[in-house]
Formats: sequence, structure tokens, C-alpha cells
Amino acid sequence: MLALELLRLNPKDCQEFCRQEFVEDLRRAAGYFEKFHAGHLLGIDFITGMVQGSARSRTLPHFTSDFVAGRHDYRTIRRRLLRKAPSVLWQVLTTGAR
Repeated sequence: MLALELLRLNPKDCQEFCRQEFVEDLRRAAGYFEKFHAGHLLGIDFITGMVQGSARSRTLPHFTSDFVAGRHDYRTIRRRLLRKAPSVLWQVLTTGAR
């Protein structure tokens, strides 16, 4: 989609388009960097916890795919995950690894 949109735009409009579409998300991502790489989840590093949690939860992989596919940004994925956190945590704690 990005390539098609950039082809459609006048070259001098590309910078403004990218600023509007990506800069806020990139700033937000930079703010989360320390939490993801230095943070802990249930006593283990955050990344390992998320990978292991995804293997044990039916819900968590949907969050990941929605985020990667661009259906959610950092703001909306965080709100959605906070709403579903109790059920995700229950799935992670009560389900063996798949």
C-alpha cells in the first residue's frame, strides 16, 4: 500500500505524507524501546515472555498479527491488550505450550 501511495503522490508531497503517516508511530515506538528490551514480564525478559505467551494464548497472536498488518498502532493495540489482559493472562497461566 505504501509503495502505491508513494507512486501516486507528487514527489515533493512524499515527505509530508511520511511525516503524517509514520512519525508519530515511530516516536511512540522509540518510547517503548526500553520497556521491550529492558523490561520484564513474569520474571523473564519481555520479548521472551511475549514469545512464550503467544505459544500459550489463543488471543495474543491475533494482537501481534493485527499490529504487524497495520490494523492497530501502538496506541490502539495497547488499549486493546489492556482490555483483554485478564483473559490473556489466564490463558498463558493455564495452558501448556503448543
